Amino acid sequence: MSPQEEDLRHHLKGQLTKLLREEEIYWLQRSKATKLLQGDDNTKYFLLVANGRHKKMKIAQLEQEEGIIVGDANLENFITEYYKGLFGPHIQNSFSMDETLRYDIP
Repeated sequence: MSPQEEDLRHHLKGQLTKLLREEEIYWLQRSKATKLLQGDDNTKYFLLVANGRHKKMKIAQLEQEEGIIVGDANLENFITEYYKGLFGPHIQNSFSMDETLRYDIP
């Protein structure tokens, strides 16, 4: 191998190591794990922890007095109706915008 090829190989190996480390740090931050060993390649572990957290945050069903609500569409409808009832009906505004009054806008 020529000296130029050796330099290129060394440079590319350094870049690969840097990219692998950045990927590991990305998944560490996403998983909110606190321990990262020096030089440890646990990217798959951090990926699984991050994805597991997303699965835990999903609501699969709600138990109500009327029964169990299952399914994304049914949950969305129930929650929407609940908050509509909580905050009351939509109130129409009685004000309007006069677009000719622009004297205070630079």
